[in-house]
This record gives sequence, C-alpha cells and structure tokens, in this order.
Amino acid sequence: MSFFDSEIVQNEIAEIHKIQEEIVTMIPKLPFLMQDEQVKYFDKMIDLVEKQKLFYMRLTLTDDPRAKELQQEFKRAAIMLGMTSNTDQDLGLLYESFKDSMYELRRKTIDGTL
Repeated sequence: MSFFDSEIVQNEIAEIHKIQEEIVTMIPKLPFLMQDEQVKYFDKMIDLVEKQKLFYMRLTLTDDPRAKELQQEFKRAAIMLGMTSNTDQDLGLLYESFKDSMYELRRKTIDGTL
C-alpha cells in the first residue's frame, strides 16, 4: 500500500484542505471581523500549521516515491520562502516559527495591539 492509500493519510489531507478553504474564505473579511472572529482565524492558522508540520514529518518517515517527491516540493517551497537549508529539522523549525508568529498575532489581536 502506498503512503497516500492510507486512510489516516487521506483523512489528514482532507482535514488540511478543509482548514485551508476556511482560511482562504476568511482572509478578505479579516479586517472587518470582530475580535473574537479574528482570534478564531489565528486559531485555525495555528491548527493548519500544526497539521501541515505533522503531515510533513509523516512524509519523512516513508519510503514511498510519491511521498518523497512531495517532501522535496515542501523543501523547494521553504527555499522560496527564504530558507537557506534543506534539512528536515530546519523545515520542522520553520513550521514552529510560523506557529509562533500566529500565536503572536493572536495575542496582539486579543490585546488590541494589532
């Protein structure tokens, strides 16, 4: 069975896609949302980044050729975002950095400083 045939993997992909769609529909409305809705947006972003990080880590644990290619695509995307190294550990740190940024934006939204 390939990596992508796994029910767990398919469910993870579907959940990531669902959250991405929710976030995309919220983006144009974000400046006009009430504070609690803006906080929910950042909560969704944090959830998305965590799920993406977990999914990426799963990719690193399989030998499936299609999964390895997707792993390389993730690395290329990270380089396009300005990362200078390709290591899996650094990509994990990149996800943590994204999550920290979302927590900070969430905090500033709650504090009213954003």
